[in-house]
Amino acid sequence: MRLYTDVLRAVLVERGMTNEAEKLLPIHLFLEYGAANQTLINLMATGLSRTSALLFKSAHKLRDDLTPSECQGYLDRVNIDRTELPAICKAEIRRLRRTKV
Repeated sequence: MRLYTDVLRAVLVERGMTNEAEKLLPIHLFLEYGAANQTLINLMATGLSRTSALLFKSAHKLRDDLTPSECQGYLDRVNIDRTELPAICKAEIRRLRRTKV
């Protein structure tokens, strides 16, 4: 899938369709991570497990297109004591924080 996307991106750019090329979804990452949007992939890239990423995104109603730094910001700022996430998810978030809250 990665190769197909790379070739498709190159053809689109060659044809002057750079906007379309930039909007191609990373399907190979969706398959690898078992995720359906960029926010979930970026939460998992920070170190969250798939389960914790799914629960965290749902609990905080996060958009589907957050960048890695936006995801890290949410992890750094969330008040863990006020969330209803399982204890193991809370422990993951505490471990991944760049700033101690």
